[in-house]
Amino acid sequence: MPKNNSVTPKNLSIGLVLLAITTVLSAPLSAQETFSALVIQSQGIAKVQRDGKELPAKKDMLISSGDVIITKAGAQVGLQFAGGISCSIGPDSEVKVEKLLRENEKRQITLGIKKGSLINRARVSEGQALDMQVNGTTLIAAVRGTEFAVESNGDSESSIAVNEGSVVVNGTNDAKNGIKDVTLKAGEKIRASFDEAKQAIMDARDKARFEILEKLESMKKAQFEAFTEQVRKNEALREQMRNRILNPN
Repeated sequence: MPKNNSVTPKNLSIGLVLLAITTVLSAPLSAQETFSALVIQSQGIAKVQRDGKELPAKKDMLISSGDVIITKAGAQVGLQFAGGISCSIGPDSEVKVEKLLRENEKRQITLGIKKGSLINRARVSEGQALDMQVNGTTLIAAVRGTEFAVESNGDSESSIAVNEGSVVVNGTNDAKNGIKDVTLKAGEKIRASFDEAKQAIMDARDKARFEILEKLESMKKAQFEAFTEQVRKNEALREQMRNRILNPN
């Protein structure tokens, strides 16, 4: 008797179920994607090093992983990140944006400060998660949501001060200052060389530095995601127009 190869409703249902299972199993569990920061303040002489080029740091400029922001004497750059996070890069500073990753509602931000000062407001919205790290010369700050400042002299010393919330501090791999999983609370600070560290209470000067964050708050974009996407499209359009001018054929 010839074999019946016809498709029955039962066989079709089984096939669809198997296809659905295969699709779910083959799909990635989560997808990481990069995102950009936005320059919301640029005062004085400030540059962005990118792909071997040096560009002026301008307001509404997008900042990506790998970019290095350099400020001269008297200069200042304010950045806004997704999720209500902002930071102020002080004068005579060099800060590298090492990582900007997003996975669902979690943001991963890693900054490296070679010299100068970096003041941060890392507050997150409800339902969001933040994994933020700032690498100094001798100290590393791990943050979930707080206000804190990091300074580095570029050679042998770093300091961290916490204005709100808490920060977990560790020494860098090449430091022997004994700092490991030290939690700094609001009003506390720490200064460390490669060989030693000292904790103290913030003074009036330390607290005054955080006033810049209120100024930045008024400059932040309410619709950050939509604004940065439009800036990205505008930049792509300008690049296309430049290419057409340079290569008319």
